[in-house]
Amino acid sequence: TAGVAEMLVQSQTGVIQVLPALPSVWPEGAVDGLRARGAVTVGVTWRSGRATEIRIDADHGGTLRVQSPLLSRFRLIDVDNGRSVSWSRESADTIRFHARSGGSYRITH
Repeated sequence: TAGVAEMLVQSQTGVIQVLPALPSVWPEGAVDGLRARGAVTVGVTWRSGRATEIRIDADHGGTLRVQSPLLSRFRLIDVDNGRSVSWSRESADTIRFHARSGGSYRITH
């Protein structure tokens, strides 16, 4: 089970990597409830082998770093108030943003 979870979300390097090793036999799917380091719960929906939505629930406040090809063009929304969240780009596929304690976030196209 842990191996399957690692194919979908990894966080050993301080970055939440979404779908780092998705098998080609799973072109579409969704998963919720995967735990990442830093007391974060992650969910992701994908089609054609690419993330279409990333869901993040932060138990504690602080800086989160997220990596995914979805992050070339996207919207980052605070689910609790429906507002866009400020973020900064670290690389073409990695962003950083500040999460509130207990905050829920959605990254979509």
